Amino acid sequence: MARATRKGLRFRGINSGIKVIYSSEKPGTVKLLPLQQDQVQDAKEFAALPNFRARILPVLGPIPALFGMTMASYVLTELAQFNTEPMAFKGRDGIYQRLHAQLCQNELKKYSISNVPLTLHDISYIFEEVRNISIY
Repeated sequence: MARATRKGLRFRGINSGIKVIYSSEKPGTVKLLPLQQDQVQDAKEFAALPNFRARILPVLGPIPALFGMTMASYVLTELAQFNTEPMAFKGRDGIYQRLHAQLCQNELKKYSISNVPLTLHDISYIFEEVRNISIY
């Protein structure tokens, strides 16, 4: 989608000046995960769209919503002429640890999940990198 958007902008002669939200995460090799043996009979339930390859997409579901909320926040603060520069924090490791502990506690309480698959590194990435706003 990003490639098609850039191509459309270039086609219209727009090469700069567009504000975007992006992730600074280095892309790796991401592949569709195979269905488990017990999922094969219900493969249609795992398809994102009708007639789509029925495989599990390795995606952290809330990420698109985080990007959308960040865009909405940016637009609202710009309309209000409010400074949107991120504040400098010291001792962020403590923040990440508290966020991770709270996430683990909430998952255990609400879903009885005792082993949350997000690490402190994942928490710091979501906290710091998802909110990057820059000029394209």
